[in-house]
Amino acid sequence: MKTSGRSVRCGLVGNIQGYSTEDGPGIRTTVFLMGCPLRCRWCSNPEFLKPEPVTMVFGNGQQRVGEWMSPDTLSERLLRDRIFYEESDGGVTFSGGEAASQAEFVLACARLLHKEGIHVCLDTSGFCDDRSFSALLSGVDLVLFDLKAADPMLHKALTGRDNAQILENLSILGASRVPWRLRLVVVPGCNDDRTDLELRLRMAASLENPPEAVDVLLYHSLGEGKYAALGMPYSLPAVPAPDPNLKDWVQGLARTLGLQPGRFG
Repeated sequence: MKTSGRSVRCGLVGNIQGYSTEDGPGIRTTVFLMGCPLRCRWCSNPEFLKPEPVTMVFGNGQQRVGEWMSPDTLSERLLRDRIFYEESDGGVTFSGGEAASQAEFVLACARLLHKEGIHVCLDTSGFCDDRSFSALLSGVDLVLFDLKAADPMLHKALTGRDNAQILENLSILGASRVPWRLRLVVVPGCNDDRTDLELRLRMAASLENPPEAVDVLLYHSLGEGKYAALGMPYSLPAVPAPDPNLKDWVQGLARTLGLQPGRFG
């Protein structure tokens, strides 16, 4: 079976970002993979949405995004930063796009990295088939699970897809022994309703394997300029300021449910 003349064990890599400090413990290298089944209205990485290379056109030139790499080639590149991982208890995080869309490639890379004693983290929305998700859980050390909304209709309105598969995979994660963190993406005027936020927290707290911590990721517009470079419209031209009481409320509820507050911002 081939994809674009290449073995499916090759992956399409959008970017490799070194010295990442917010994508898991320690100093990490984050691998952004191409392709995502969701179309979140607030997406800050639109260049990684398509499962194919894209061209971004700026005023001073063009930038090609997307490079096919074998697991061996990518792993060799990632091991250049081994000293940073070892000194900080860091590692490698696979993100995107949606890293789970290239599950076979991520697993192949994770196996190579584990042979070298490197910690591997998966940053995911949870949107993939349950077989792929279960396989990924067997090959990573930590999961960052980004839960956009609890309500199925709200989720579909904001991302283009309902969350039935996501919630099924959340249950699989919650029945596993894999450490994970719940990440709540909060966009004022979109998914910051406290009823839905509470539902997300209660879902996580009810699991046999609850999250190690709850991170709140607030909306930012840093990716807005990328849409023009890709010839795409930006669907959130004006977003109100976040609720100033949100941090205390979310962290207070998390503690009440037995969850540990984590990053906020």
